[in-house]
Amino acid sequence: MNRALSLISSDVPMFTAEDVRQFFYCPRVIYFRYVMRVRVRPTVKMDRGKKIHAEKYRPKKYEREGRVERYYNVYLSSERLGLVCLIDMLEVEGDEVRIVEVKTGRVAESGEISEHHRAQVIAQVLVAEDVLGRDVRRVAVKYEGEEGSETVWLEVSEAEKAKVMRALERMREVIVMEDIPEPTPIRGRCVDCEYRVYCSDVI
Repeated sequence: MNRALSLISSDVPMFTAEDVRQFFYCPRVIYFRYVMRVRVRPTVKMDRGKKIHAEKYRPKKYEREGRVERYYNVYLSSERLGLVCLIDMLEVEGDEVRIVEVKTGRVAESGEISEHHRAQVIAQVLVAEDVLGRDVRRVAVKYEGEEGSETVWLEVSEAEKAKVMRALERMREVIVMEDIPEPTPIRGRCVDCEYRVYCSDVI
């Protein structure tokens, strides 16, 4: 049996695609959430994101524009992968299936999707392909900023999917072994982190 899948048991929770995003942002978040079971208040950024989703996307269910069908707020769950996700927008055009994740803020200066956002949407791809039995070759992150929105597309690669699968294995090990990971090497992320007070070695 695959070692990653062998760790899926009643002792290990079903992770969300958002958990995957957090793990790539800082691996310690999973430890604080699932081992220490820390509960924190939403940040200003989180509240703003929830507001945008609630106003612009959550009320929607389905729309059609030409040959493109859009399904909103699609909840998918894969017990085989131990992973669940809530897809903001699932586009279907003929034989092509695309996933669009909505984020607040602006596109990175590089013009590319940041690693942790890529990981989240690739996690959604893994679940969608497993549940729907359809290949997902293109995904996007739509950044909703105060000055408008911008959508960045990404071609899905097997390397990206393998990277997320390895991360899921490590996330399960963190919980089973109660092994606290090293913090993110990007210390600027620690400044506004809601878990910062629990990281005595980075304060």
